[in-house]
Amino acid sequence: MSIRSRRAHRELHGYLERLYGPQPTLIIREIPHEGAVRISLTVSGRTAIWPDPEDGQTYSASSIDRFAPSYIAIVEQIAARLVAVQSERYSPGSGLESRDQNDAEYDLHSDFPVLFPIASLEIGVPWLELVRAVAEVLRREDLLNGLSSS
Repeated sequence: MSIRSRRAHRELHGYLERLYGPQPTLIIREIPHEGAVRISLTVSGRTAIWPDPEDGQTYSASSIDRFAPSYIAIVEQIAARLVAVQSERYSPGSGLESRDQNDAEYDLHSDFPVLFPIASLEIGVPWLELVRAVAEVLRREDLLNGLSSS
């Protein structure tokens, strides 16, 4: 496993532990000749913890179940896309390439103007790559159709 893969594995596992606890299995396989990355995410033996109806919050039966197969599939897509987005900045053996945060914000605004109106993103935060990965998956799933920014 390359340095790039180990770093991506650590970062992704951190995100997934927040969703599923320490049990999910995350496998990153690099295809050396093509430079592609494959993600496998398996969540098993976990029980969904539903919110307490007495906590004063509003929940509905249609709330997203993070243990549902369709939701896990979306998380897997986002994880795979995040590795690809991050890989654009990784140079094997030399760590991260520097990138201006203003460029990252401008790129998100240019590519997804409905989601990210100008000056709507906080600069210098570590999750802009995750934001891009989610936006790209939403676009690929045609979930941005009909959205408009105000």
